[in-house]
Amino acid sequence: MTRRELDHYPTEAAVTHALLARLGNEINGRILEPTAGAGQIARALAGNGRTIFTNDIDPNHGCDFASDATDPFAFCWGLYGGIDWVVTNPPFSLAEDILANAMSYARVGVAFLLRLSYMEPVTTRAAWLNGYADKMIYQGALNPRPHFRKGEINPKTGKKYGTDNVTVAWFVWRRDWSWARLGIRPPFDFIDDWKETAVVQEVSA
Repeated sequence: MTRRELDHYPTEAAVTHALLARLGNEINGRILEPTAGAGQIARALAGNGRTIFTNDIDPNHGCDFASDATDPFAFCWGLYGGIDWVVTNPPFSLAEDILANAMSYARVGVAFLLRLSYMEPVTTRAAWLNGYADKMIYQGALNPRPHFRKGEINPKTGKKYGTDNVTVAWFVWRRDWSWARLGIRPPFDFIDDWKETAVVQEVSA
């Protein structure tokens, strides 16, 4: 499957509504959508007293801002009055940088729609995932898989695209949350040293 320019894959409203059905009472205040595209997530978030700000690197989308969300000094991150939440479906290849920025600037938390495989603690994100495991409050995988090419025709088959070929999930972190403070081991564990641990146990035995 060919990639779209700027990795623009619109998120149908029901995907965001599923998040709000579970955490809507928490996701409030001033919310930034840093990779908003045409604004599908932003529109789905509207209501309940939320103030929504949109950003996209492509100025043609007509968002509030047109800055690069991978840049920690991008204008969208320095909003006057601050940001309570960051909610987005980022380009997967840029998710790590955008997520790091979001956690740095959000006062309350972040909710990112990512491939479920983001749970895998590969070299480039293992330290970050483990560093914030204590603040991860929710991970919800979606089935059936959402349509990110809904209504489009597959040129190879001449038929409309079906569901996406990867499983996605909402990942949510809160800056003020701590499982350890509650005396609970974080339920989200990212094990990137299992081989080394096995060797130590074998030697000890």
